[in-house]
Amino acid sequence: MKVLLFLLLLTSCTTTNKPTITVRNTNPVIILHPKVDQLKLRTINWNIITLDNYIEVFEKLQKQGSPAILYGITVKDYEELSLNINDIRSLVQQQQVVIDSLREQINSYGKQ
Repeated sequence: MKVLLFLLLLTSCTTTNKPTITVRNTNPVIILHPKVDQLKLRTINWNIITLDNYIEVFEKLQKQGSPAILYGITVKDYEELSLNINDIRSLVQQQQVVIDSLREQINSYGKQ
């Protein structure tokens, strides 16, 4: 009997009120970054050195006052370098698409 009375008292103390959830639209903080600078690449002079012309190339460098030091890569490494540059270009283009899309969304949000 005491258990029944206890359960009756316990259940009568509970509430059936559900919590209230309020949803508010707030204006997002929009950070407009300036456009990035245009890439301006420097001119590179390529010297192709073979067994037939290496003396001429070094003489030309000496006449120009440049040190007679050259860095060389194989044809295979040049191809890899070209592919790396192409991969970088592709990644930059993908990032530009994302940036343009975000900029467009921000601009359209401000017009609403």
